[in-house]
Amino acid sequence: MSGVERLSEVECVSEDVARLPDSVAGPGSVHVNEVLLFIQLNSSQIDFKNRRPSISADRPFPHRSAPRAMSSTREPPSFAEFIGADLIVGDRERQEDDFLVLSFDAEQTDGCALLLIVADGMGGHAGGAEASQRAIKGYANAFANEEGGVATRLLDALDGASGEVLDYRMRHSELAGMGCTLVACAVTERGEAHWVSVGDSLLLHLRGGPDGEIKRMNEDHSARPEFEEMLRDGRLTEEEFKTAPVHQLYSAIMGGHIEMIDSGAPPVQLQPGDRLVVATDGLETLSNDEIQSICGEDRAMNAVVSELLAAVKDRAKPHQDNTTVLTYRHPDGPLPGDIGRESHSLLGPRPD
Repeated sequence: MSGVERLSEVECVSEDVARLPDSVAGPGSVHVNEVLLFIQLNSSQIDFKNRRPSISADRPFPHRSAPRAMSSTREPPSFAEFIGADLIVGDRERQEDDFLVLSFDAEQTDGCALLLIVADGMGGHAGGAEASQRAIKGYANAFANEEGGVATRLLDALDGASGEVLDYRMRHSELAGMGCTLVACAVTERGEAHWVSVGDSLLLHLRGGPDGEIKRMNEDHSARPEFEEMLRDGRLTEEEFKTAPVHQLYSAIMGGHIEMIDSGAPPVQLQPGDRLVVATDGLETLSNDEIQSICGEDRAMNAVVSELLAAVKDRAKPHQDNTTVLTYRHPDGPLPGDIGRESHSLLGPRPD
């Protein structure tokens, strides 16, 4: 029995999503565009003192109704140098990725200085765009208002994401299958990288230096690892692998029980020059060697993101998925500028 035939025994919930029997899985998506905003957060958005949720999809950030591109006069230089974020539509009719980058006052978040979040949707799945938008906002708000340490905040905030999706789904019965994937990575003042993920988005760690290695930190809750193993073992040919349903998902945020969760325990201690890449699976168009070559250059992270996305575009891959890339370079010494001392955000704004 071939690998493709064996996987066909897995229960499928859509052409792109599969789940094991008695499990819950599903994708999600969100409408975004290629404009980034830099926004100074205030207490009306995240209320640490009173621990009152205030970020939600129904009550967006203050400047969202009139988005403006980032400008050098508004953006701390350290932010663009050490953090990059952008996205492309690919060969799809709509953008279904979303992202959010938050810099916290670490004293208010148990030492967390930076939080990077990506949500990935699937084209044609009912309510996916709504699910991803609400999941990211629900997650960010819950993380900011949880207690018990960074690892606990990361894990417990999934309830906030799931709750936002459930709330919207209950008010829109026609969107019973809505859901999304999510990966969140937190960097502490001490340079520790913690994470939690649901689905198949990537979290990559590139060790600094010319001989640094590239390694995926989080688990892949899709069929890809199974097919890659079959390919290595000779049970699948290269041609069969190209047409295999590698993007079938076994876990997602759908407003109920989350079947599979990967939490980064213990955390990874970052070294000066280390890079983190948080991305949707559209980046898998590039090989690890290509990603490592582009990320290894000594330049601002926003330039690195631009080149990664340009490389994906240049492939002109048929049916290229939406691709979102967030990058972070760990400094030599204390976290730069306002990171860990003041609250800022980078986000993908939605159309009015």
